[in-house]
Amino acid sequence: MKPAKNRQNPAFPEGWSPPAAETKSWALLDSSYLDSQVYGDPQLAEELLRLYAESLAELAPAVCGKSGQTRREAAHKLKGASLAVGAFALARLCEHVETEILETEILETEIPSRPSGIASDDAAPQAPPLSREVALALEATKKKVMELLGPGCA
Repeated sequence: MKPAKNRQNPAFPEGWSPPAAETKSWALLDSSYLDSQVYGDPQLAEELLRLYAESLAELAPAVCGKSGQTRREAAHKLKGASLAVGAFALARLCEHVETEILETEILETEIPSRPSGIASDDAAPQAPPLSREVALALEATKKKVMELLGPGCA
C-alpha cells in the first residue's frame, strides 16, 4: 500500500508540512521545557536564556546569510542551542537547513558537472532556500527570549 500523498505538495508523504507551517503551529519557546531543564531555578533559566540570546546573535548572520559548510555548521550549533532551551520550531528549521545543504552537497558530488552552455532536463532540482523562514523564526524567537528576560536586557 502506497503512503498517502500530501495535498499541498504531492512529492512529500501525507502529514509532512513545510517549515513555515511548523513555525506557525509550534510555540516559539516552550517555557515549561526550559523550566524542567533548570529544575525550576529562575536564575539558571535567565542565565541559559542570556547565553541563548548570545548564540542567536552570533549564529543568525551565518544561518541566514552564508552558504555551504559555514551555514550548515552554524545551523547545527543553533539547532543544539535551541533544543537546550525549548525553542523547538527554530531547532526544526535549523535541521531543515542542515538537511538541505547536505542534500545539495551530495547531489553536487553525484552529478557530474556539464560543460558550460549545455543544458539538461535531468539536472538536479534545487530545493528552495529556507532563509526567509529561518530569518522570520530567528526574529520571533529573539523577541520571545527578550520578553522572557524582561526589560533592560537587549
